[in-house]
Amino acid sequence: MIRHVTILFLLTFTSLVIRGQSNYILFNKNSDVITLDNQARLDSLIAEIKKGDGTEAIGLSGHTDSDASEAYNKNLSLRRALAVRDYLIDAGLKNQIHIDSKGESQPLNSNATEIEKAKNRRVEVLRNYSKNNLVFDSFDREFQVYTINSEKDTLLKCKYGTNIKIDKNIFQTDVTSPITIKVQEYYSKKDFVLSNLTTQDLNNNQLETRGMINIEAIQGDKKLELKPGQSIGILFKDRKINDSTETFNGITHDAEIVWDNSLSSTITTSAVYGNSRTVFGGNIIEASKWRYQVINGVNCKITETTKDGKTIMDTASVLSETLTSNLVLNSKKLGWINCDRFYNDNSPRIDVIVKYTGTFAPNVVLVFEDINSVLPYSYREDNKLVFKNIPSDKNIVFVGLYKSKDNDKILFAQKRTKSKDGLVESITFEELSATEVQQKMIAL
Repeated sequence: MIRHVTILFLLTFTSLVIRGQSNYILFNKNSDVITLDNQARLDSLIAEIKKGDGTEAIGLSGHTDSDASEAYNKNLSLRRALAVRDYLIDAGLKNQIHIDSKGESQPLNSNATEIEKAKNRRVEVLRNYSKNNLVFDSFDREFQVYTINSEKDTLLKCKYGTNIKIDKNIFQTDVTSPITIKVQEYYSKKDFVLSNLTTQDLNNNQLETRGMINIEAIQGDKKLELKPGQSIGILFKDRKINDSTETFNGITHDAEIVWDNSLSSTITTSAVYGNSRTVFGGNIIEASKWRYQVINGVNCKITETTKDGKTIMDTASVLSETLTSNLVLNSKKLGWINCDRFYNDNSPRIDVIVKYTGTFAPNVVLVFEDINSVLPYSYREDNKLVFKNIPSDKNIVFVGLYKSKDNDKILFAQKRTKSKDGLVESITFEELSATEVQQKMIAL
């Protein structure tokens, strides 16, 4: 009878531990199976995470008690973290996930009793996970600064080719003093990587970009937003006629940006072809038709004129108002803006894996050589990074960056390869200065 009471007390105490540690998922001895009680707790946590915008990174830290060998416990803690990861993914979470398997190395207590050991058989779910990576502070991109009169229409011609059309009186302000406009432009894959910019939307769909900007409006010490229903016009220098691109707005979390097109406005659809006829006495004496077309990367207007039975074709490089207006995109928000289209070809989608050595969590991206696209990894398992749903048979480059607060040098890795099913690549990091990193990435 006394033994029965002792067991009942132990079970009651353990259930209290589960309820009290809101970010801990506890496991039975030598098990990686999530119990029904802990499934309910995960369901509640998932519901909370889904209330966010999808940018929140999740950390899963697996642990064990001190029974069994260190190697066995290391593997068991990884299996427990993977079980929680799979549960989160099966529930529809698309957030980036980071897994650390700690084994028996970080106990909450001395593991002296079964009650203490029960507390250590856990996975810690860490919300708003941060890699503590300070590398991007070394590559801050300059802001271009302009002063405008908010009561006049303004066209900004930016340093790297972006044109921004700002209509009068579109900002939320009652003050007539000048407004400062700050702009950053990004057009190269090197700039994307060094500024921690990738091309993936909130649903993890791959995007192909024509360029990105970051724009702010400031009056005095106040940051301004656009009035409801107003938008700015943006002409990205690399946008082409009928290339299916639209605006995506950036959502920032832990210095990373995910793109959202829910506020994308309808693309301007000025005519890109047309025709005309001159009729006299019921007879057509001259007919003309024209179209805009990109030839060798140049926007051209092609005109065919038929007169007296002869057809003359004229091709001219153009910067006409008709063509320009057709290329302008509108954004209802300031901040990060991306000119993107969804990338989709007929190649099979595969998963590729990158492995590295070290006790840090680097930023590693997959850069496509023939597509203007940069993708982040989907999840990390200790020193293994998994990139999911990658187009196969593409020339790619893995680029890794990391800098801690205790080291002035940057850890850098770069490796070229081709995406293929079952690909597992190992990358090696070396210590470089910021200048040396930029030189290594010139070829991207």
